[in-house]
Amino acid sequence: METLSPWPRRLALGTWLAALPLVVLGGSVTTLRAGMAIDGWWVLDRGNGDHFLLAYPIEKWFANAGTFTEHSHRLFGTLVGLLSILLVVAAHRAQAGALRVRWAWIGLVAVCLQGTLGGFRVLENSPNLAFLHGVIAQVVLAILAANVVLNDPAFATARGREHSRASGLARASRLAIVAVFAQIFLGAWLRHTGNDFALVAHIAFAAI
Repeated sequence: METLSPWPRRLALGTWLAALPLVVLGGSVTTLRAGMAIDGWWVLDRGNGDHFLLAYPIEKWFANAGTFTEHSHRLFGTLVGLLSILLVVAAHRAQAGALRVRWAWIGLVAVCLQGTLGGFRVLENSPNLAFLHGVIAQVVLAILAANVVLNDPAFATARGREHSRASGLARASRLAIVAVFAQIFLGAWLRHTGNDFALVAHIAFAAI
């Protein structure tokens, strides 16, 4: 039986759990229209304090609902990034296997790309990047969840078995992934633009 270090699983689970409030806060930023509540990315309020992201004054952080939600979103994003780095390190040190190491790296790259996208959304004040940032967030969350499963001892000890409906189930699973992502795309489109077609398509696709 394969013996796994507990640390990759703990870090994978911690990363995913930290990503949950990150996504909730990101949605709240959209609801409050607070994406530009704080100017700047790593250096905030340029020309009006020039604060480093992690040293943002607490009185500014708690000044109103918009700045609180936006800065909390950024702090949780930083936490998820740090945990993703630790997961990669732990996977290598524990010799967790090629599959788990590869997916740890996929998670880290996805988190870094998503964070960069969010940063440029602010720097460019771009609604289109905000929309894309919201869509990709769900993909990143799914990747982090996959890391939790891959590092679970039950997955390591599982053995595949032949099943007469395996190919059909695999095809249905792939179609379900496409359908869910399409619905996420339509929902984000509606949230960020209020487009009437997006509303109709979102409702119609939900019924399907």
